[in-house]
Amino acid sequence: MHNFFHAQMDFIFFVYGLGFILLAATSYFMYRVRPEQTFWKWIGLFGLLHGITEWLDMLVLSTGDNFQFKIVRIAFLTLSFLCFVEIVREYGQKRWGKILGQWIYLPLIVVILGSGWMLGSLVGVHIFSRYFFGVLGGLVAAKVIATFADKDADDKRFLLTFAYFLGFYVSTQFFVPRGTFFPSSIINQDIFFINAGFPIQLARMVLALVLAGLAWNEYSQVRRKILFKIDGKRGLGQEFWFFFGFIVIIVAGWIMTERGGQIRDRFEREYLLSNVRVAAGLINSTRIKALTGTEQDITNEHYQRIREQFLNILAVQPEALYVYLFGRKDGKNIFLLDTEPADHIRSSEPLAKPGEIYEQDEALLAGLFQSGGAVTVGPETDKWGTFISGLAAIKDPANGKTIAVLGIDKDASVWALVIGSTRLTPIGMTLLLVLLYLIFFVIYNQEKANKQDAQEREHKLKNLTVKLEDDISKIKKFEDNLRQSEEKIRSITDSAQDAIIMMDPHGLISFWNPAAERILGYSAKEAIGKNLHRFLVHERFHAAHDAAYTEFLRTGLGAAVGKTLELQAIRKDGVEISVDLSLSASKRSDGWHAVGILRDITERKAVEEELLKLTRAVNQSPSSIVITNIRGEIEFVNPKFTQLTGYSAEEALGKNPRVLKSGEISPEGYKKLWDTIISGQEWRGEFHNKKKNGELYWESAAISAIRNAEGKITHYLAIKEDITEFKKQTEEIQKVRKQLDDSQAQLFQAAKLSTLGEMATGIAHEINQPLGGIALVSTMFKKLMEKKTLTDDKVGAGIKDIEMCIERMTKTINHLRSFARQEKMDMKKVDVVDTIDSALILLGEQLRIREVAVIKNIEPDLPKVLGEPHQLEQVWINFITNARDAMGDKQQQIAEGKIILDGYQKKLEISVAHNKQENMLVVSFADNGPGIDDEYKKKVFEPFFTTKEVGKGTGLGLSISYGIIDSHKGRIEIEGKKGEGAIFKVYLPIENKV
Repeated sequence: MHNFFHAQMDFIFFVYGLGFILLAATSYFMYRVRPEQTFWKWIGLFGLLHGITEWLDMLVLSTGDNFQFKIVRIAFLTLSFLCFVEIVREYGQKRWGKILGQWIYLPLIVVILGSGWMLGSLVGVHIFSRYFFGVLGGLVAAKVIATFADKDADDKRFLLTFAYFLGFYVSTQFFVPRGTFFPSSIINQDIFFINAGFPIQLARMVLALVLAGLAWNEYSQVRRKILFKIDGKRGLGQEFWFFFGFIVIIVAGWIMTERGGQIRDRFEREYLLSNVRVAAGLINSTRIKALTGTEQDITNEHYQRIREQFLNILAVQPEALYVYLFGRKDGKNIFLLDTEPADHIRSSEPLAKPGEIYEQDEALLAGLFQSGGAVTVGPETDKWGTFISGLAAIKDPANGKTIAVLGIDKDASVWALVIGSTRLTPIGMTLLLVLLYLIFFVIYNQEKANKQDAQEREHKLKNLTVKLEDDISKIKKFEDNLRQSEEKIRSITDSAQDAIIMMDPHGLISFWNPAAERILGYSAKEAIGKNLHRFLVHERFHAAHDAAYTEFLRTGLGAAVGKTLELQAIRKDGVEISVDLSLSASKRSDGWHAVGILRDITERKAVEEELLKLTRAVNQSPSSIVITNIRGEIEFVNPKFTQLTGYSAEEALGKNPRVLKSGEISPEGYKKLWDTIISGQEWRGEFHNKKKNGELYWESAAISAIRNAEGKITHYLAIKEDITEFKKQTEEIQKVRKQLDDSQAQLFQAAKLSTLGEMATGIAHEINQPLGGIALVSTMFKKLMEKKTLTDDKVGAGIKDIEMCIERMTKTINHLRSFARQEKMDMKKVDVVDTIDSALILLGEQLRIREVAVIKNIEPDLPKVLGEPHQLEQVWINFITNARDAMGDKQQQIAEGKIILDGYQKKLEISVAHNKQENMLVVSFADNGPGIDDEYKKKVFEPFFTTKEVGKGTGLGLSISYGIIDSHKGRIEIEGKKGEGAIFKVYLPIENKV
């Protein structure tokens, strides 16, 4: 419907303007018969100028617009509204003298032109003219017309009606063209069109025709009263046929206009299709197949040649705006090439690059690639503008398959002007027919008026006779009407959904309708004649009913009479139900009768109770709850919101939640939020908002859509939690965690340095051996030189031995330097066996001196793990050192006689295996020392826990080892029993699982 009305705007402007031209003609006739009512003159001039303004607006749609034409239209519009001001000025002169002279127009025009120009150039002038002259002047003029009508009782009915209609018309002027300033930015013609589905000009058109019709009706009646001295009231038969014929001409004109526009539109589309087919046939398919649909095509020779062809097409088709080529890639429509005239100034998005996906008309383009052919599309709007597009498939001559689609775009606004200029001719013919019809009607009406007036005089005499006859017949029909009334009343009571019960002066039920049977369970036979109070009311209320009923019998009054009360009634099955009772009194010859209308509200009460629960839950919720309409305006906030933000409910209602915005969330973040909830999905996230007093706070929010029964989104619900304290606590925890990490790193470094101190003997051995070798070669060289038997071969062999010793010392020193360095954790692929060998190099000499036999059991082809080699090496050193010390303690216990064991030999078995079930590498250190008590197995990884003597351990080795393995996503298990040795197993995840 939106596109339909948009296409009919020229005809709407035509009829709109025609309505005001008719109003001008009618007002002129009215002024001739009532010259003392000068406002008719100004209303007529207003109608003429305003009608011309609308016709000028119609010409814009057909011939285009320019600055000078805009000034002319604004001038006509402003002059038409000045007629309202003139009505007010003349009225003021009659009441207050010449205090309001014509000089008033100059400052008014200067203010309007100056203010309007400052706020929006010509658009601002247009809008301010409507606001100040149209709206304000029109409303005051309507009041003036009503004041004139008060002086003439005969004209009061019409003039008041006319004034109110005029006021209503002026109120539509609030819907002005869109402007950048308030209120035109939110109350304008575009917003009305979007929300109402039809243009405001259509409503104004109908109102203009109604005003013209009312003015003509008044003119007919006033003329007859003045010229023929008879009552002007009569039917609208003649006016009906006039408007019927008028409407027929308008509809016929619209059909001609629409038909002409459609024919021209079809011709232009066929012409566009022929051009795009010809252009598609000129493009070499081989060049198209050479394109890859990527930005690298821009340097492709075939791309450049096709682009030259497109520029030639634009040169020979000046009405074409864009020429482009679509391709298909991965099931998507993509641009292969896009171009535009070199002199075209674009205010839209840049041209599409090769490979850019085109999401619009996806199914249509897919169909063209499937079947070939050519179509026109549009008008359609995308990020490049609004166009009419011609699309034609380009096929591969070799196999007949579509390899691309050529598109040529024409500017939709230029297209609309072409169609509009075609529609202008039938509109002009329609105007000519209307003028001829009006001339005929005026002449015909003038000749027929005298005949009708004479006939109406005779008709009045006949009416008097008929009236007397009617009065006699009415008396005869009175009894029939009375009987019919009784039947109607009975029909109403029988079909009523509420129970209707009557009680006579004795308190007995005298009437019981079918609804009472359904609600209360008693049939009319069971109920009639029973005492109503004892029959339906619980006995706890009997005393109160009896006291009130005594007063009712005496006066017909009571606390419940004339009111609707909520009471309890007892059904036949004994169930007590909630009812609404409306009680009234009826005075009859035998006393006061009571009439009660009773409605079962049991279900409604249950619903109200549920709603009350929900309301209390929302109002007492510890969460902040906000409900907005689809425009984002707040319609509800709960007490927690006001408590948290400092804004009262009255301050928040009607506002947008962005009043809380602190500016720390980007516009892109808000756009993503709105895109999510508009699509019907739930958005969750955090806001850093600002309270009324300027204090910042954090909220965790969940925002979702509220839908009505038809599934349409009507509101948005936001449930928010204050997480400011949580954020602060999180920051504190992160600070503490960083301090712990730094402390752990320092402990780890201290442990490594401590380990180096313990390994001094082994390190010395690793360095002394190559030093001894160097010394031996040096001694040999001296002896050979003394004997003068030192040859080149011996020198070369000696130097080679020295280089091997130096390399061994260098490797040992570098390893020590790397191990002792404090570094950040750098996870990489690690061969666990290499780290174990490095640990044994550092501890090997100590193990040899302490007579510890090391047995390695390594599976072949072990996978690598993701880890930090130096940290893993530190873990192995801790386990080996603990095993060494434990086996030394056991040897000392044997020597002291605490343990009786012959032939004890210290053994450390190191195993590495792949646990395929868990896909983990298992490193095991098993010693035959004294073992670990079960009670200590859960404590050994606690910081500073040790079973060694004072001065022999810090209790940090296993704690640090546990932290290292945990950071590697692994775990440590302890096995073994007291006296049978201990086994430490380390599980490390394989590299691809970490």
